[in-house]
Amino acid sequence: EYPWQVAILKKDPSESVYVCGGTLISPRHILTAAHCVKTHSGHDLRARLGEWDVNHDVEFYPYIERDIVNVFVHPEFYAGTLYNDIAILKLDHDVDFERNPHISPACLPDKFDDFTGTR
Repeated sequence: EYPWQVAILKKDPSESVYVCGGTLISPRHILTAAHCVKTHSGHDLRARLGEWDVNHDVEFYPYIERDIVNVFVHPEFYAGTLYNDIAILKLDHDVDFERNPHISPACLPDKFDDFTGTR
């Protein structure tokens, strides 16, 4: 239902196991919580994008899956208090938004946008 929502799955020979959710922020990067992925190298994870309804197999568009090749956990993540509970996952290759119109990254501000004094 949300074009930027990603399911992060642990690769398993018989089936994929749900680990956590994430947000697609570029054609190749996912933002997620560090506590979900801190023990993973990336090679044991995959991302499922574009799945509209997890309870039904018939959908308007098929979901796609990408392997995760790197997990970047915030260097100051502290599991005891969940400070800096953030991680970036890198996909093995870009998501093609033209071929997958039901998938798109979250709308983020430009690098130099200044929100000082705004709510």
